[in-house]
Amino acid sequence: MAKVGRKPFVVDDDVLRSVEAHAATGLTNAQICTALGISKSVYFKNKAVNKDLMDAYNKGRARGIGTIANALFQTAKGGNVTAQIFYLKNTTPDTFKDRVPEGTVMDSTPPQSFKIEMVDGRKQTDKTDTPPG
Repeated sequence: MAKVGRKPFVVDDDVLRSVEAHAATGLTNAQICTALGISKSVYFKNKAVNKDLMDAYNKGRARGIGTIANALFQTAKGGNVTAQIFYLKNTTPDTFKDRVPEGTVMDSTPPQSFKIEMVDGRKQTDKTDTPPG
């Protein structure tokens, strides 16, 4: 009598190459399961016991992140200000951020203001210190 049901999932070199390639393009584990034609439970069960499968996924993710990070870095080096800002905010978030948390004590230097007046059709600028307040 012939066996009935799905054929067993076997982690071979083709599966490992496929997992690595899919992970490198940014696919999630669930999307990789769909691409392999297996259920998530089968995939995660195999991933938990098969170091090669876990390594293929991690290697693919690292390769994909490295490729995109390098492209972003090259774009930033090329003078793209948006890429430069994005790169700095994500690589050094403590230094480069959009918002300062409320209650953060800032530099004690008082803010400075400029007074601009029109005199005889010409601008005159006087720098004046404005105390905080």
